[in-house]
Amino acid sequence: MVSLACRCIAHKGLCRSKNPNVTRRYHLRIVCAGVCSLSAGMLTQCPSMLLSARPARLKVTKACMASDARTGFTRSLQYLKHVGSRTAGGNGLKEARFAVNEAGFDVPITMSPEEAERLGHKPFGDGGAEDAPVRKPKVYTHGACASKLAAQYIVPCKNTARAPTDLAADALNILRSNGFVVLEDLLPAQDVRPLEDEAARFLNEYQDGFIPQPLRAGRTEGHLPFAMPWASSWLLKNDIVLEVVARYMINNLAAGRTQDEQQWALVQWLTSGADLDWFRRQDVQPKPGPLLDSPPAGCGDVGSASEKGPFFGRISLIKTPPGSPGQKYHRDINFPGPAAQLTIQTPLTPLLANNGPLAYVPGSHRMKTPGYEVIANPPLGSVVMYDSFCEHRGIENHASHDRYAMYYEFETRGVFSGYTATHFGPESGNHMRAFRDEVDPDLRRWVHRAEQAPRR
Repeated sequence: MVSLACRCIAHKGLCRSKNPNVTRRYHLRIVCAGVCSLSAGMLTQCPSMLLSARPARLKVTKACMASDARTGFTRSLQYLKHVGSRTAGGNGLKEARFAVNEAGFDVPITMSPEEAERLGHKPFGDGGAEDAPVRKPKVYTHGACASKLAAQYIVPCKNTARAPTDLAADALNILRSNGFVVLEDLLPAQDVRPLEDEAARFLNEYQDGFIPQPLRAGRTEGHLPFAMPWASSWLLKNDIVLEVVARYMINNLAAGRTQDEQQWALVQWLTSGADLDWFRRQDVQPKPGPLLDSPPAGCGDVGSASEKGPFFGRISLIKTPPGSPGQKYHRDINFPGPAAQLTIQTPLTPLLANNGPLAYVPGSHRMKTPGYEVIANPPLGSVVMYDSFCEHRGIENHASHDRYAMYYEFETRGVFSGYTATHFGPESGNHMRAFRDEVDPDLRRWVHRAEQAPRR
């Protein structure tokens, strides 16, 4: 068995540091020769997702790698979202602070901003900002820098005689191939425009029961209240969006399974060719048991144990202040892979090439890359749908004003995000459930239609 330190898509560096005392952003170190050869043939660079970081029960800086003999992989140790640490004794080493849930995932422990500052901790361990220039060529969807190459990622939705179902079919094909799709002019721009001021008011003023949280690279995220205008049907229940969600989200692997079980299944998915339809197999459907009946903390409790497919997850606002640096490439989830969580971005600030739009790596949800990134900066009223497993990053905000965007996501049962119901404040969970009650009946009608319709 040959050990191979692969190059990583996310930072183009060796996945293992030469200095064992330096905790770096490890991704994957492949030890199984069979998977190594497959990675070399399929990806040319190793995937940055398969093995999540787990601080384990040792000092992170003392041992950077821990062998997992069952899978033939070596698992990296790193911090998860908002996981704190403390200094042990007088040696300057930091111990991870976490709690492992019943599925084997590390659930973040909440700490006050004062304690985090005292301990020198940042969101996502290192703050999530890119510390080196991104060398990938940039392809812009709109504006003065727009490229004809980007047309393949866009579905024009305005002034067209085409039926919504046909537009949804186009969007689904693009999403399956690339991991994201731009629905250009899907919503009335005149209705979206006033929401920017509403967003600024909500995030910048005190809201009883809601606590905004720091996000990667200087951003701020806060859960939205179930109230107008955020609960408007035109904003949340567009039929094109719901049909795409219903037809795309076929990964039920997380339902009822542990992290190790999901991890091994993803290895099988990768070695079988990383095709999305692999998740239609009967042996990766929801697994009966206590984890399915009652998903543990940090795992999505959407829907019920008797249902599969997508449900509404949560909804939030994100503010990107002027001067915010670019983010590191990341996936919003690692497990259970693609087609399990889908995020809908509705920009509330007109997007420019340099005021904090998102950049995506096409095909990265299927472990591929064309060698460039696509920056989605469509006109106001547009929506971007992206698989949370697709690699992406926020671009620098060089403008003089804040950039606001609304995000809402759909997920299958059991998906681990690390978020709990009260992550964004003691009342955020109640409002989250109200949004679910509003959207799920419409969404589930589309899910039932998708189950009965022939596959396209």
